[in-house]
Amino acid sequence: MEIKSRVVKDYQVFEILDDITSENVMQLKDMVISGHDPKYKKVVLNFKNVTYVNSFALSVLMSIHKELEKKNTTISITNAAPSIVALLKMTKLHEVFPILGDL
Repeated sequence: MEIKSRVVKDYQVFEILDDITSENVMQLKDMVISGHDPKYKKVVLNFKNVTYVNSFALSVLMSIHKELEKKNTTISITNAAPSIVALLKMTKLHEVFPILGDL
């Protein structure tokens, strides 16, 4: 899995360049947790290139949320495909991961 990190305003943005699957979701978690710069209290996952997220990936995203929450850091999602937004709303996870417009 390829992920790029950049800073936009006061957000640390992780650009995910692949779909999130059972095979690579733990790599995503490791990259976000280890790559998080604690001086940024807002993390954004850019889903622009993500077309698929499975249920295991959703549970790992919750785990990432809990880890960052311990560091007083929020996590949001941007540029999610309509199908992913629908999944987040159906599971009520849009309440945990606010869906932002393009940064």
